[in-house]
Amino acid sequence: MKKQLQFIGIALTAMILFSCKKKTPAVVYNNFKINTVQITEIPYLDGGSTWDLLFNVDPDIFFNIEDANNNILYDGSSTYLSNAPASNLPFIWTLASPYQITNTATTYNIAVYDLDTPPVDSNDLMSRVSFKMDDHKSGYPSSFQIGTSGVNITITGTWY
Repeated sequence: MKKQLQFIGIALTAMILFSCKKKTPAVVYNNFKINTVQITEIPYLDGGSTWDLLFNVDPDIFFNIEDANNNILYDGSSTYLSNAPASNLPFIWTLASPYQITNTATTYNIAVYDLDTPPVDSNDLMSRVSFKMDDHKSGYPSSFQIGTSGVNITITGTWY
C-alpha cells in the first residue's frame, strides 16, 4: 500500500509539473522588408493597342514602389525587362536592397510601367495596385498577393 501511495504521489506531482505551461509572449512585428516582386498578370493592351505602338513590340516592363500620392519611393526603372512578352510571365525581380516598410498602416502602391524614351515618349503606366501591410499581418506571411482586374502581383519579404 505504501508503494502504491508513493507511486500515486509521484504520478500526481509529474502531472502537475507537466500541466503547467509557460506562456511565451506573442511575437509582434511592426516592419516588413520587400525582397521580391513578382508580376503574374498584367494588361498587354493599352486601350486595344500595344504599349509600344510605334515599334509594335512587347512592353519594356518595370515597377516602382510609390506612396499614396504616387511619389516614387523605390525606382525600378534600371531593372526593366526589354520587350517582355506575356508568354514569359511571371516576371520576378529580386531587390538588391530590400525596400523597408516601417509604417504598416501607410498605403503603398506597386506601379507597373512600360519604359519609354523621353522626350519622344514618357513611361506608360500599365497598372497601379495599392496595399497596406496592416491588411497582411495576420500570421505574418512571407508572401501575399495584391491585384485588381487583370493585374496580379505577389510580394515576398521578411517581417521584423
